[in-house]
Amino acid sequence: MRSERRKELFAAADEREEYEALLAEQKNAVARLKADVKRMSAELEAYKNRENLIGLTLKASEEKAEEVRKLAELKYTAEMVRLKEFEERWSKVFARVQGELPEREKEQGQILLFKLREVLLKRASDREKIEELGAAVSAVRTDFDPKSKVESYLRGQQPEAEGFDLNEVLNPGELDLEELCKEMGLMEE
Repeated sequence: MRSERRKELFAAADEREEYEALLAEQKNAVARLKADVKRMSAELEAYKNRENLIGLTLKASEEKAEEVRKLAELKYTAEMVRLKEFEERWSKVFARVQGELPEREKEQGQILLFKLREVLLKRASDREKIEELGAAVSAVRTDFDPKSKVESYLRGQQPEAEGFDLNEVLNPGELDLEELCKEMGLMEE
């Protein structure tokens, strides 16, 4: 009986060892799974943070785009006011000097006045009007080189053409239209 008892004890010990080995494996598996859950939770949190950051960035970008759009609208509106004022002043100045101008310059002055009025009366956004006027003026532009005219004048030679040159009016170079109008007495300081 002792030997059977021993066999039973050894069998129970073997079963216990197997059970403990199996239990250790399962504990390790549970520990790995808990580590995976923790790592995945951290990754999920990082993704949520990125999603929030992207959302905030997108919202800020949309707000900035709207701000830029409104600012552009204000600039176009202000430019239209300046164009209307310029058209009024140009009409007055052109009416005074057109009798003294050569035929070609009169024609160019009339074209400018016509284009200004056409654009200002058109039913379109301020932006479209400004862009159309810019395109119309660009189509009329020719080479303008004030430096060579000044140099030829300083050398004692007369510039190529005397009188009014519409291209010089349309392409004033570095001149500020507002300053020029003030200098001409067309605008109060």
